[in-house]
Amino acid sequence: MLRLFFSTQLRNFLLLGALALVLVYACVSPKIMLSPSEMQIYQQLSSVCKEFPTQIHYLYTQERKVRYLVVGHDSLPTLMMLHGSPGSMMSYWDYLLDKSLLKQFRLVVPDKLGYGGSELGKTEISLEKQAYYMHLVLKKEVKNKQPIFLMGTSYGGSVAARLAMDYPESIQGLMLVSASLFPNMETTYLISYRPFWQMVRWLLPKALWVANDEKLSHHEQLAKMQNLWYKIHVPCLIIHSYQDNLISVNNALTAYKQLKNAPVKLILLEDGNHYIIWNYQNLIVNNLLQLKAVVLGKLKENIWVKVVRLGQKE
Repeated sequence: MLRLFFSTQLRNFLLLGALALVLVYACVSPKIMLSPSEMQIYQQLSSVCKEFPTQIHYLYTQERKVRYLVVGHDSLPTLMMLHGSPGSMMSYWDYLLDKSLLKQFRLVVPDKLGYGGSELGKTEISLEKQAYYMHLVLKKEVKNKQPIFLMGTSYGGSVAARLAMDYPESIQGLMLVSASLFPNMETTYLISYRPFWQMVRWLLPKALWVANDEKLSHHEQLAKMQNLWYKIHVPCLIIHSYQDNLISVNNALTAYKQLKNAPVKLILLEDGNHYIIWNYQNLIVNNLLQLKAVVLGKLKENIWVKVVRLGQKE
């Protein structure tokens, strides 16, 4: 009877944990779990940003399919934006509607492998392979000689950093927001581990399946990057919050030290949380424009490079 009691209690605990996990993601931002149809995306974007061309493309290889959205004029520098896990291109929806950003960049926003229209539910744990496919998207899409900028948040930041390491000649500017970059510097909850995960997986959306598969591989995948930081030599912008309870600010502090061959600006927020991309959009857009100015030589590196601590929203 005692064993039955505890097994029932454990099952109820896990079911409540799974429900809480879904509710947390749903409450943080409705965009994070959405994977709208192409028609819905076209209709919503065209109604707001009529002057900016909008297209959805697919990259096909024998192994994978990648869906990505392109918004803006092809004469401008390119900004690829990589979402976190779970997520989709819709994680950057407010940025896609930001005309101040669209006047400065052509935005390329993929669904990372396993999310949205990039074969939802089909996990790819290798950061090297994820970076490879994002690089293929850039090679296919960027035809002008303008600079290419790369931005990633959370585990999208992991992919962005790996891409900048493996293809340094392809990137002219890098921005990492709340990024997971080093082993043992993030929170993993008990429910993520077997056998607990197997008991609740069937209750959860496929995007969470992929996110958890990635989560359990983070240590191994991030460890493979540790001797590659020297390969990044382009201007870098890192933003992180001291109050990030999911991915420690030590990721940003350690990356700042490791980027010895690159000019780096580090912005540390005294408040905030993990979801900086949604809560500090003005701060991010303003600093993206500064990063562009540095790359184009319109802002001197020695003025731009610094550590900034902010106590409230900029």
